[in-house]
Amino acid sequence: MQKFSVEQITPGMRLAYDIYSFDGQLLLRKGTIIDQKYLGSLTKQGIDYVYIMSASSTGSLAKRQLGDI
Repeated sequence: MQKFSVEQITPGMRLAYDIYSFDGQLLLRKGTIIDQKYLGSLTKQGIDYVYIMSASSTGSLAKRQLGDI
């Protein structure tokens, strides 16, 4: 996992942690794949940084989800 500024994020990246607004409202869940709409929402909400899953973490998540089926 790595910390990125919102300006560095590109569509297709996957969140490593839930993101909450400043008043505690859940905005995006851990594992969400970022798209252009979400990038705009993060900027609008004043979110400056987020943690993104590394490629190896993403693979582990997929294996766990497949194992749950």
